[in-house]
Amino acid sequence: MAEASSPKRAGLSFAASPAKKAKPDKVSCGDLQNSLTDLVSQLNRERETDQAVISEMEEKFEHLCSNQMELFKEKLQEAYQQSEDAVNKKIEVLKEKFEIIRKLEGDITKFKTMLARLHNDVTH
Repeated sequence: MAEASSPKRAGLSFAASPAKKAKPDKVSCGDLQNSLTDLVSQLNRERETDQAVISEMEEKFEHLCSNQMELFKEKLQEAYQQSEDAVNKKIEVLKEKFEIIRKLEGDITKFKTMLARLHNDVTH
């Protein structure tokens, strides 16, 4: 009976279970070097692709900035023109009023001269 209870005889095997650590496979230095070279190549390709995307985005950004600056300049010029037009209209109104005042001053001077003559004619 002692033999029947033995694990070997019952068909059980005590081989290394998958839960136990297996010996690592031996990897050659050449395989590691090839894997590393492949990774470096892939990273270089990705860097080139990333750099191309970055360059494209920089161009788009510069183009958008340029467009925005043009729009800003146009709006600024338009606002300046509108304010300048209003100022020019006020200047013209002031010039017209000053011209009227000059004419009135001339008329007043003529009137004073006429009054002085009339006063001389009346007193003499």
